Formats: sequence, structure tokens, C-alpha cells
Amino acid sequence: KVGSDARKNTFPTSIEVSQGAGLPKMPWYGIQDAYLRETRQKLYGLRQDLKQTEAATADKVRTSWFELDRAKREMLLFKNKVVNLSKSALDVTSRGYESGNVPFADVIASYTIWLDANLSLANRQSNLGVAWAKLEQAVGTSL
Repeated sequence: KVGSDARKNTFPTSIEVSQGAGLPKMPWYGIQDAYLRETRQKLYGLRQDLKQTEAATADKVRTSWFELDRAKREMLLFKNKVVNLSKSALDVTSRGYESGNVPFADVIASYTIWLDANLSLANRQSNLGVAWAKLEQAVGTSL
């Protein structure tokens, strides 16, 4: 019934207490809709990707740290022991050659060993720099 004969307004003129101002008219409508399930699945997938990335980063940092530590220990070993021992061997063979007890071929072999030890030391120093750079790359900042 409309018009002057109407007993009730056609549209509501007040807000019900259960709905309140600004609240949705049907709050649970669409709670299981497909787009909501899809959004929840995408969010879950992104969280899992984040966990995997965090674990991979931690593993990469740990591996890089171990490589750096190994490279440092190897470099110190060659610097403090191997090069000094090969130099001592070269000195001994040189003195032996001067006294006439050691053939020249042994002196050349000893000199070659000393040069190889120095080259290995340079390679270890290079490996230390590479390991340091890999650690900085894994951490993501300059150390």
C-alpha cells in the first residue's frame, strides 16, 4: 500500500540496533566465495615462499661463512708453514749444491717446489677474497 493510504513507510527511516551505522547489512554473506578461498590460498603460498627463502638465505650465509673460514685457514697455513718449509728446503739444497753433495737437478726441483708454494699461497689469498665477496653477497650488504 502506497500513497496517503499507506500504513508503513516503503523504505526504512531508521537503522536497526543490530546493524549499526556503517556495518554491512549482511556481514557473513560471501564468506566461502571462491575469490576469498583463492586469496587465502595465495596468501598461504606467499607465506610458504617467504619461509623457504628465509631458510635458503640462512643456509647460503652459513655455507659462505664456512667457505670463508676454510679459505682463511688454508691461506694462513700456506703463509706460515708451507712457504717457509719450501724455502728452508731450497736453502738446504742450495748449500748442499755449493758444497758439492747435491746435484743441480735437485736444486731446480727444490726451487720449483718453492715457486709452486708461493703460487699456491697467492691462489689461497685469491680464494679468501672470493669467499669474502660470496659472504657479502649472501648477507646482502658490504661487511
